[in-house]
Amino acid sequence: MRNSDSDPDAMDWQSEPVRYHSQPSQLLPAHLSLGPKPNHAHTHTVIFLHGRGDTAANFGRGLAWQHSWTDAARRTPMDVFPSFRWVLSTAGVKACANAAVGSGSSGAAAMSQWFDVWGGAANLDEREEVQLAGLRDSVRRIRAVIDQEARTLGGRYDKIVLMGLSQGGATAVSTLLSLGDRDYEWQKDTSKSGPVAGRAEHQRLGALVGIACRMLFPGRTLAQWRALVGVLGDGDGDVQGEGKGGGANKVLQNTPVFLEHTVDDPLVRIEAARQLRDTLTAYGAKMEWKEYATGGHWFHSPQGLDDLAAFLTRVLPRD
Repeated sequence: MRNSDSDPDAMDWQSEPVRYHSQPSQLLPAHLSLGPKPNHAHTHTVIFLHGRGDTAANFGRGLAWQHSWTDAARRTPMDVFPSFRWVLSTAGVKACANAAVGSGSSGAAAMSQWFDVWGGAANLDEREEVQLAGLRDSVRRIRAVIDQEARTLGGRYDKIVLMGLSQGGATAVSTLLSLGDRDYEWQKDTSKSGPVAGRAEHQRLGALVGIACRMLFPGRTLAQWRALVGVLGDGDGDVQGEGKGGGANKVLQNTPVFLEHTVDDPLVRIEAARQLRDTLTAYGAKMEWKEYATGGHWFHSPQGLDDLAAFLTRVLPRD
Protein backbone atom coordinates (compact mmCIF):
# COMPACT_ATOMS: atom_id res chain seq x y z
CA MET A 1 0.00 0.00 0.00
CA ARG A 2 1.44 3.35 -0.96
CA ASN A 3 1.85 6.36 1.26
CA SER A 4 0.41 9.82 0.89
CA ASP A 5 2.36 12.28 -1.27
CA SER A 6 1.86 15.13 1.17
CA ASP A 7 2.81 13.04 4.19
CA PRO A 8 5.22 10.30 3.12
CA ASP A 9 4.95 8.08 6.19
CA ALA A 10 1.16 8.23 6.66
CA MET A 11 -1.09 5.50 5.26
CA ASP A 12 -3.54 5.99 2.42
CA TRP A 13 -6.29 4.43 4.49
CA GLN A 14 -5.82 6.74 7.47
CA SER A 15 -9.10 8.27 8.61
CA GLU A 16 -7.96 10.74 11.23
CA PRO A 17 -8.64 14.12 9.58
CA VAL A 18 -6.33 16.12 11.85
CA ARG A 19 -2.90 14.87 12.82
CA TYR A 20 -0.94 18.12 12.67
CA HIS A 21 -1.24 20.53 15.57
CA SER A 22 -0.24 24.10 16.19
CA GLN A 23 0.63 23.41 19.82
CA PRO A 24 3.10 20.67 20.85
CA SER A 25 1.15 20.31 24.10
CA GLN A 26 -1.64 18.53 22.22
CA LEU A 27 -0.15 15.12 22.88
CA LEU A 28 -1.33 11.82 21.47
CA PRO A 29 -1.77 8.58 23.49
CA ALA A 30 1.54 7.01 24.50
CA HIS A 31 0.80 3.63 22.93
CA LEU A 32 -1.80 0.98 22.28
CA SER A 33 -1.48 -2.79 22.33
CA LEU A 34 -2.86 -5.62 20.21
CA GLY A 35 -2.77 -9.33 20.96
CA PRO A 36 -2.11 -11.98 21.87
CA LYS A 37 -4.98 -13.58 19.99
CA PRO A 38 -7.66 -15.41 22.02
CA ASN A 39 -6.59 -18.74 23.54
CA HIS A 40 -2.89 -17.91 23.13
CA ALA A 41 -0.62 -17.19 26.08
CA HIS A 42 1.66 -14.17 25.80
CA THR A 43 5.14 -15.38 24.77
CA HIS A 44 6.85 -12.39 23.11
CA THR A 45 6.35 -8.65 22.63
CA VAL A 46 6.89 -6.55 19.51
CA ILE A 47 7.39 -2.85 20.20
CA PHE A 48 6.53 -1.14 16.90
CA LEU A 49 7.40 2.46 15.99
CA HIS A 50 5.35 4.03 13.19
CA GLY A 51 6.53 6.49 10.53
CA ARG A 52 6.65 10.27 10.66
CA GLY A 53 3.22 11.88 10.58
CA ASP A 54 1.39 8.72 11.63
CA THR A 55 -0.02 7.57 14.97
CA ALA A 56 -0.26 4.26 16.77
CA ALA A 57 -4.05 4.13 16.48
CA ASN A 58 -4.00 4.94 12.78
CA PHE A 59 -1.23 2.49 12.04
CA GLY A 60 -2.82 -0.28 14.10
CA ARG A 61 -6.04 -0.19 12.09
CA GLY A 62 -4.21 -1.02 8.90
CA LEU A 63 -1.91 -3.56 10.47
CA ALA A 64 -4.56 -5.58 12.27
CA TRP A 65 -7.77 -5.14 10.32
CA GLN A 66 -7.20 -3.65 6.89
CA HIS A 67 -4.50 -6.06 5.74
CA SER A 68 -1.91 -3.40 4.93
CA TRP A 69 0.86 -5.99 5.42
CA THR A 70 0.28 -9.67 4.69
CA ASP A 71 2.16 -12.85 3.85
CA ALA A 72 1.60 -15.21 0.92
CA ALA A 73 -1.42 -16.70 2.70
CA ARG A 74 -2.96 -13.21 3.23
CA ARG A 75 -2.29 -13.41 6.96
CA THR A 76 -1.52 -10.31 9.02
CA PRO A 77 1.47 -10.26 11.39
CA MET A 78 -0.97 -10.91 14.25
CA ASP A 79 -2.15 -14.06 12.49
CA VAL A 80 1.40 -15.23 11.82
CA PHE A 81 2.41 -14.75 15.47
CA PRO A 82 -0.77 -15.28 17.51
CA SER A 83 1.06 -15.40 20.87
CA PHE A 84 2.77 -12.03 20.38
CA ARG A 85 1.69 -8.84 22.08
CA TRP A 86 2.14 -5.82 19.77
CA VAL A 87 2.82 -2.54 21.54
CA LEU A 88 2.32 0.29 19.06
CA SER A 89 3.99 3.38 20.46
CA THR A 90 3.06 6.89 19.35
CA ALA A 91 5.79 9.42 18.67
CA GLY A 92 3.97 12.40 20.13
CA VAL A 93 3.79 15.87 18.66
CA LYS A 94 7.05 17.77 18.22
CA ALA A 95 7.74 21.19 16.74
CA CYS A 96 8.94 21.48 13.13
CA ALA A 97 11.97 23.73 12.72
CA ASN A 98 11.37 23.83 8.96
CA ALA A 99 7.62 24.08 8.39
CA ALA A 100 8.10 23.56 4.65
CA VAL A 101 8.71 19.84 5.22
CA GLY A 102 6.08 19.49 7.93
CA SER A 103 2.96 18.85 5.88
CA GLY A 104 3.45 19.27 2.18
CA SER A 105 3.56 22.81 0.79
CA SER A 106 1.41 24.26 3.57
CA GLY A 107 3.87 23.43 6.32
CA ALA A 108 3.06 22.80 9.95
CA ALA A 109 4.17 24.24 13.26
CA ALA A 110 4.28 20.76 14.81
CA MET A 111 3.46 17.20 13.90
CA SER A 112 3.63 13.60 15.07
CA GLN A 113 7.30 12.64 14.72
CA TRP A 114 9.99 10.80 16.66
CA PHE A 115 12.45 13.58 15.85
CA ASP A 116 12.45 16.64 13.66
CA VAL A 117 14.13 16.82 10.24
CA TRP A 118 15.20 19.85 8.26
CA GLY A 119 15.62 18.56 4.72
CA GLY A 120 13.26 16.67 2.45
CA ALA A 121 13.66 13.25 0.88
CA ALA A 122 16.59 14.38 -1.26
CA ASN A 123 18.69 15.37 1.76
CA LEU A 124 17.41 13.89 5.00
CA ASP A 125 20.76 14.51 6.73
CA GLU A 126 20.72 18.26 6.12
CA ARG A 127 21.22 20.15 9.40
CA GLU A 128 21.30 16.85 11.24
CA GLU A 129 21.60 18.59 14.61
CA VAL A 130 17.87 19.36 14.34
CA GLN A 131 17.23 15.64 14.92
CA LEU A 132 19.03 15.39 18.26
CA ALA A 133 16.59 16.72 20.87
CA GLY A 134 13.61 14.73 19.64
CA LEU A 135 15.66 11.59 19.13
CA ARG A 136 17.05 11.70 22.66
CA ASP A 137 13.56 12.10 24.09
CA SER A 138 12.14 9.30 21.95
CA VAL A 139 14.96 6.86 22.74
CA ARG A 140 14.52 7.40 26.47
CA ARG A 141 10.78 6.77 26.18
CA ILE A 142 11.24 3.61 24.12
CA ARG A 143 13.81 2.29 26.58
CA ALA A 144 11.19 2.71 29.30
CA VAL A 145 8.68 0.73 27.21
CA ILE A 146 11.28 -2.02 26.73
CA ASP A 147 11.81 -2.24 30.49
CA GLN A 148 8.06 -2.33 31.13
CA GLU A 149 7.47 -5.08 28.59
CA ALA A 150 10.41 -7.12 29.89
CA ARG A 151 8.78 -7.13 33.32
CA THR A 152 5.63 -8.67 31.84
CA LEU A 153 7.82 -11.44 30.40
CA GLY A 154 9.61 -12.27 33.62
CA GLY A 155 12.62 -10.12 32.80
CA ARG A 156 13.17 -11.76 29.41
CA TYR A 157 14.57 -8.95 27.27
CA ASP A 158 15.45 -11.63 24.73
CA LYS A 159 11.74 -12.07 24.00
CA ILE A 160 11.27 -8.45 22.95
CA VAL A 161 11.40 -7.44 19.28
CA LEU A 162 12.05 -3.76 18.58
CA MET A 163 10.63 -2.93 15.16
CA GLY A 164 10.03 0.25 13.18
CA LEU A 165 9.05 1.67 9.81
CA SER A 166 10.80 4.64 8.18
CA GLN A 167 11.49 7.27 10.88
CA GLY A 168 10.28 4.76 13.45
CA GLY A 169 12.84 2.28 12.12
CA ALA A 170 15.63 4.84 12.44
CA THR A 171 14.52 5.47 16.03
CA ALA A 172 14.48 1.75 16.77
CA VAL A 173 18.03 1.40 15.44
CA SER A 174 19.13 4.36 17.56
CA THR A 175 17.53 2.81 20.62
CA LEU A 176 19.46 -0.43 20.15
CA LEU A 177 22.71 1.51 19.75
CA SER A 178 21.99 3.27 23.05
CA LEU A 179 21.54 0.20 25.22
CA GLY A 180 24.11 -0.46 27.94
CA ASP A 181 24.99 -4.09 28.55
CA ARG A 182 24.30 -4.59 32.24
CA ASP A 183 20.64 -3.59 32.14
CA TYR A 184 19.72 -6.11 29.45
CA GLU A 185 20.74 -9.44 30.93
CA TRP A 186 18.03 -11.94 31.80
CA GLN A 187 17.72 -14.83 34.19
CA LYS A 188 15.21 -17.63 34.61
CA ASP A 189 14.98 -17.05 38.36
CA THR A 190 12.44 -14.21 38.35
CA SER A 191 12.41 -14.05 42.16
CA LYS A 192 15.47 -11.80 41.91
CA SER A 193 15.27 -8.19 40.87
CA GLY A 194 17.64 -5.59 39.51
CA PRO A 195 20.68 -6.03 37.25
CA VAL A 196 22.07 -9.55 37.27
CA ALA A 197 25.39 -11.10 36.35
CA GLY A 198 24.31 -13.33 33.48
CA ARG A 199 26.27 -14.97 30.70
CA ALA A 200 27.39 -12.74 27.85
CA GLU A 201 24.93 -14.32 25.39
CA HIS A 202 22.07 -13.29 27.67
CA GLN A 203 22.78 -9.62 26.99
CA ARG A 204 20.43 -9.02 24.08
CA LEU A 205 17.00 -8.13 22.84
CA GLY A 206 15.06 -10.72 20.89
CA ALA A 207 15.62 -8.90 17.60
CA LEU A 208 15.75 -5.52 15.90
CA VAL A 209 13.71 -5.09 12.71
CA GLY A 210 14.07 -2.01 10.51
CA ILE A 211 11.86 -1.44 7.47
CA ALA A 212 12.44 1.33 4.90
CA CYS A 213 14.79 3.18 7.25
CA ARG A 214 18.21 4.82 7.37
CA MET A 215 21.19 5.47 9.63
CA LEU A 216 21.05 8.67 11.64
CA PHE A 217 24.31 10.62 11.99
CA PRO A 218 26.20 8.39 9.55
CA GLY A 219 29.94 8.31 8.99
CA ARG A 220 30.89 7.95 12.65
CA THR A 221 32.36 5.20 14.76
CA LEU A 222 30.08 3.65 17.37
CA ALA A 223 31.88 5.55 20.14
CA GLN A 224 31.50 8.83 18.23
CA TRP A 225 27.83 8.14 17.55
CA ARG A 226 27.11 7.41 21.20
CA ALA A 227 29.02 10.44 22.42
CA LEU A 228 27.01 12.65 20.03
CA VAL A 229 23.57 11.28 20.81
CA GLY A 230 24.33 11.01 24.54
CA VAL A 231 21.52 8.71 25.66
CA LEU A 232 23.44 5.70 26.94
CA GLY A 233 23.38 6.42 30.63
CA ASP A 234 22.14 9.15 32.92
CA GLY A 235 24.99 11.36 31.76
CA ASP A 236 26.36 12.43 28.40
CA GLY A 237 27.09 9.09 26.80
CA ASP A 238 28.60 7.25 29.77
CA VAL A 239 27.45 3.64 30.10
CA GLN A 240 27.53 2.82 33.79
CA GLY A 241 31.22 3.58 34.13
CA GLU A 242 32.28 1.78 30.94
CA GLY A 243 33.74 4.90 29.39
CA LYS A 244 32.24 7.78 27.52
CA GLY A 245 30.45 6.52 24.44
CA GLY A 246 32.19 3.16 24.23
CA GLY A 247 32.66 -0.28 25.68
CA ALA A 248 29.10 -1.57 26.00
CA ASN A 249 28.66 -3.59 22.83
CA LYS A 250 27.34 -7.01 23.86
CA VAL A 251 23.65 -6.11 23.45
CA LEU A 252 24.32 -4.78 19.96
CA GLN A 253 26.47 -7.75 19.00
CA ASN A 254 24.08 -10.37 20.42
CA THR A 255 20.80 -8.93 19.12
CA PRO A 256 19.86 -10.34 15.68
CA VAL A 257 19.11 -7.56 13.17
CA PHE A 258 16.75 -7.80 10.19
CA LEU A 259 16.58 -4.97 7.63
CA GLU A 260 14.37 -4.88 4.56
CA HIS A 261 14.13 -2.21 1.88
CA THR A 262 12.84 -1.76 -1.67
CA VAL A 263 15.06 -0.52 -4.47
CA ASP A 264 12.34 1.84 -5.73
CA ASP A 265 11.77 3.57 -2.36
CA PRO A 266 11.47 7.27 -3.36
CA LEU A 267 11.86 8.69 0.15
CA VAL A 268 14.59 6.73 1.91
CA ARG A 269 16.83 5.86 -1.00
CA ILE A 270 18.27 2.37 -1.26
CA GLU A 271 21.80 3.81 -0.90
CA ALA A 272 20.88 5.13 2.56
CA ALA A 273 19.51 1.73 3.55
CA ARG A 274 22.66 -0.03 2.37
CA GLN A 275 24.69 2.47 4.37
CA LEU A 276 22.68 1.52 7.46
CA ARG A 277 23.32 -2.16 6.76
CA ASP A 278 27.04 -1.64 6.33
CA THR A 279 27.34 0.61 9.39
CA LEU A 280 25.60 -1.81 11.74
CA THR A 281 27.66 -4.67 10.37
CA ALA A 282 30.84 -2.68 11.03
CA TYR A 283 29.59 -2.05 14.58
CA GLY A 284 29.41 -5.82 15.09
CA ALA A 285 25.70 -6.51 14.56
CA LYS A 286 24.45 -9.90 13.34
CA MET A 287 22.80 -8.83 10.12
CA GLU A 288 20.14 -10.27 7.82
CA TRP A 289 19.44 -8.03 4.82
CA LYS A 290 16.55 -8.30 2.36
CA GLU A 291 16.32 -6.11 -0.71
CA TYR A 292 13.25 -6.11 -2.98
CA ALA A 293 12.96 -4.60 -6.46
CA THR A 294 9.59 -2.93 -5.95
CA GLY A 295 7.26 -1.87 -3.16
CA GLY A 296 7.96 1.82 -2.60
CA HIS A 297 8.32 3.36 0.84
CA TRP A 298 6.42 0.65 2.64
CA PHE A 299 6.35 -2.95 3.80
CA HIS A 300 6.94 -5.48 1.07
CA SER A 301 4.09 -7.96 0.68
CA PRO A 302 3.98 -10.87 0.63
CA GLN A 303 7.68 -11.76 0.53
CA GLY A 304 8.69 -9.19 3.13
CA LEU A 305 6.46 -10.68 5.82
CA ASP A 306 7.34 -14.24 4.80
CA ASP A 307 11.04 -13.40 5.17
CA LEU A 308 10.50 -11.67 8.51
CA ALA A 309 8.47 -14.59 9.85
CA ALA A 310 11.23 -17.02 8.93
CA PHE A 311 13.82 -14.79 10.60
CA LEU A 312 11.90 -14.36 13.87
CA THR A 313 11.05 -18.06 14.02
CA ARG A 314 14.74 -18.83 13.74
CA VAL A 315 16.21 -16.28 16.18
CA LEU A 316 13.65 -15.91 18.99
CA PRO A 317 13.81 -18.18 22.04
CA ARG A 318 10.85 -20.50 22.56
CA ASP A 319 11.42 -21.48 26.20
